[in-house]
Amino acid sequence: MELFAVVVAMMIFGVGWHQPNRSWAVLILTSAFFAAAWLDAGYLLSALGMPDFFGPSSGQKSLAFWLSARLLTALALLAYGLCSLMRWERSGNRYWVLGAFSLMVLLVYWGILLDPDQLHLDLNGGSGSPTFRLTIEWLIIGIFSLAALCFLPQVLFTDRPRVTYLLMATLILIFTEILVMSFAQAGNTYRLVGHAYKIIAYLFLYWAIFVDAVREPYLQLQRSQRSLAYSESKFRSLVEFAPDAVLLMDDSGYISTMNQMAESMFGLQRSDTKGVDGRKLVPDSDTDQTSVEVMCQRMSGEWFPAEISRSRMPATNGSTTIMLVVRDISERKRMQRALVDQLTHDALTGLPNRTLIIRKLHEALAQAEMHSQRVAVHFLDVDFFKKINDTFGHSHGNEVLRICVQRLSALLPKGDILARHGGDEFIIVQNRVVDKEQASVMADYLLSAMRKPFVIRGHDVFLSASIGMVIYPDDDKTEDGLLQKANVAMGSAKEEGRDTYCFYTPDMDQSLRERLQIEGYLHNAVENQELFLEYQPKVNFSTGAVIGVEALLRWKHPRLGLVPPDRFIPVAEHSGLIANIGMWVLNEACSQVIKWQAQGLPALKMSVNLSARQFQQPDLPGQILQILQSTNLDPTLLELELTESTVMRDTGAAVIALESLSQLGLSLSIDDFGTGYSSLSYLKQFPIHVLKIDRIFIKDVMNNPDDAAIVRAIIALAHGMELAVVAEGVETLEQAQFLHAHGCDHMQGYYFSRSLPPDVFRDRYQQGFKTL
Repeated sequence: MELFAVVVAMMIFGVGWHQPNRSWAVLILTSAFFAAAWLDAGYLLSALGMPDFFGPSSGQKSLAFWLSARLLTALALLAYGLCSLMRWERSGNRYWVLGAFSLMVLLVYWGILLDPDQLHLDLNGGSGSPTFRLTIEWLIIGIFSLAALCFLPQVLFTDRPRVTYLLMATLILIFTEILVMSFAQAGNTYRLVGHAYKIIAYLFLYWAIFVDAVREPYLQLQRSQRSLAYSESKFRSLVEFAPDAVLLMDDSGYISTMNQMAESMFGLQRSDTKGVDGRKLVPDSDTDQTSVEVMCQRMSGEWFPAEISRSRMPATNGSTTIMLVVRDISERKRMQRALVDQLTHDALTGLPNRTLIIRKLHEALAQAEMHSQRVAVHFLDVDFFKKINDTFGHSHGNEVLRICVQRLSALLPKGDILARHGGDEFIIVQNRVVDKEQASVMADYLLSAMRKPFVIRGHDVFLSASIGMVIYPDDDKTEDGLLQKANVAMGSAKEEGRDTYCFYTPDMDQSLRERLQIEGYLHNAVENQELFLEYQPKVNFSTGAVIGVEALLRWKHPRLGLVPPDRFIPVAEHSGLIANIGMWVLNEACSQVIKWQAQGLPALKMSVNLSARQFQQPDLPGQILQILQSTNLDPTLLELELTESTVMRDTGAAVIALESLSQLGLSLSIDDFGTGYSSLSYLKQFPIHVLKIDRIFIKDVMNNPDDAAIVRAIIALAHGMELAVVAEGVETLEQAQFLHAHGCDHMQGYYFSRSLPPDVFRDRYQQGFKTL
């Protein structure tokens, strides 16, 4: 039986010795059992009844080998438990460890065989005190117990099967030591049982090492194989259902595997991939690539943009597998082109916008410089286009712009550029210009095209254009400079009466600077008390009575002097300052009525012009009511004059705004009536009280039959709609008599009086204004 224990111990050593990646704990335990096997062999060979083993067999000799083997086993298990508990997984040189244990065995053999009678390992000490043997036995049991305490928490709190077997072996060895120690004199039966338990413990130890060295790696291999199979299945699923095409090719570039997206992308069935050279579909490369844009080819021969990632993977047979991930970016490229087109082209007309025109103009100038040529830049603005939007709406205005593009494009030769600068402004780049005369011919063509009627809602609407022109390199050599100067020249064309063109001249910059200067000074004009009002009477021609007065804005600047209204009012409207200035005018005019009443004048109705920007303010009725309340003016004494285009901008909103103003009790009049494109069906919806005939019809009413007819029609229209009618700009007695003869008695103009300061107006009122 002891021989079997030796065999099992050597099996433990053999299994542990050949375990790969062994730890210190396994190395110490297996080497210790190698030494224990030799000590157990010494115990077996020196037992009573055995032949001489380096001397006569004796109980002292065999007991010494027994205790040495058990002590070494206990220390080995304790070392294993401590290393395992502290998770000391590092390994060492197994030959040094085995050599150390072998040396220890030789020393033990030498110590026991040298003089076994000097060991004093008899059971009784003679006086009843514990013997040396009992002390060693209890020491061995104590060491086994410590080892068991090291294994216990690992068994309870970890999933390590070999530790369980080690704990069972340790507990059995403790029981074996107790059994052998307690019944040493009881006979061979208990000794035999103890040896049997020792063999069982060794078998548990062998199983623990076997689990650690053989069974556990095998189970780990099985788990790894299952995990690998699962990962491979998942990888295949990911590849198969990936949104990108995946192709695997061999060293020669022939396709070996592809997913279903690759089938769809390249028009190739997997069953037909044998012998297909992937380099005909995807460009070849000798290096790995990540997200590289290339052009790929379908089996049909169609080319398409793609983004590829290429990697080379070593195969098990020593060859290389090339994996390609291909993403079709045709849609992305289309969207990019669409986005670039949106950023560089006008959405309404499809023309290059101001961003792209700079680049195209740069290219044109570079070509012109290379060939010593000139380039003309035309800055075209559609005259009175705002009235189209205000009268007919933006949808019809957009249609007019499209027609403008068609007309202008038809005139340009190949190579010239048409772009929309914004709103109703266009840029025309005319290449290979010889001189200004050639540019003038093109400008005349453009103006003629713009004079043709535009049909809107069945009506012929006539527009015109103003063009500013510059010549490269005569006027400027930079893109921004040319566009800026062409814009300045266009402004001069408008000032000259529109429907014409102007070449840029340096003195135009002075005019622009003056406009900017006026805008700067206007910001502080109210605060600095530079603005003032003059008043022009409205007269009943039949009676000579003053029926009202119109407030007219004037500006006297300390440096500029008296600035004409037609110079600063357009600047105020363009800059947005007109809103604040307009409310100041309204407050000042209402206050003046109260002052005149205090000075003995009767209650006169005050007319105040309302700008389009003021009319669009949502809180306009509230602001006017606040002024009426602060000045204590009767609302019936206030009349607001609005231009025809202002109320026709948005007829629905205009009706609501006009109703709100009318409910305050004040009067509303349409100024410059007949100059716009208002519809009578809309006009009758407005709560209007007065129509004013514009001065342009009064000016030639005595000489122009058309103007006379228009005046008579407006008077008849006003009377038919039960509206008052006022003619402005009356400068001669003949004009006044004509208006009186056709039913218009309310007039204003230089014939009766120019606009007057408030004190002068008071004095003249008391003297009376002329009528005949």
